[in-house]
Amino acid sequence: MKRSITIVVASLALGLAALGGFASCKQGEGERCQVQDDCEDGYQCNVGEGVCRSISSNTADIDAQPPPDAPPDAVDAM
Repeated sequence: MKRSITIVVASLALGLAALGGFASCKQGEGERCQVQDDCEDGYQCNVGEGVCRSISSNTADIDAQPPPDAPPDAVDAM
């Protein structure tokens, strides 16, 4: 009898842990992500940084400067 109660309690605990994990898997602004599905609605995963960013702020963060080691008039070899 004790064994069946232990199994039932363990099953319920695992079920609640899994349910909580699914409900809280979305990330907000500045939190880590690997794919787009990791971020909450209204945020986009910036894979280069590995964090969720607001969709409206993505274009404002782009720096159009050439890399510091490249001459200003360098042509991309690709």
